[in-house]
Amino acid sequence: MILWKHHVSKDFPSGRQENSGVGEGGLLHEDLGKLIDYCRKDGRDWSIARIECIQADVEPDNQLGPGWYKARHTIISQEGFIPLEEAQRRYLKHE
Repeated sequence: MILWKHHVSKDFPSGRQENSGVGEGGLLHEDLGKLIDYCRKDGRDWSIARIECIQADVEPDNQLGPGWYKARHTIISQEGFIPLEEAQRRYLKHE
């Protein structure tokens, strides 16, 4: 399954961070478009990582609502974090 992790970009001077992903207990979302909307409403600059995992790696987070998951352990992104706008162009080509 593919899930998406968000992180405030100010922690990444270039907006990018390789060899990173989500730590145990970190939140992920199944819908990139909804995650991008969530981040934009927040108003800060965000970076996004594409996380490839299996169902056993995550558990639903029912407190946050549908589509949110918590990582059961650290999962490294093959691509690392990229700026939100780049993630939108790369993965949501229809927008």
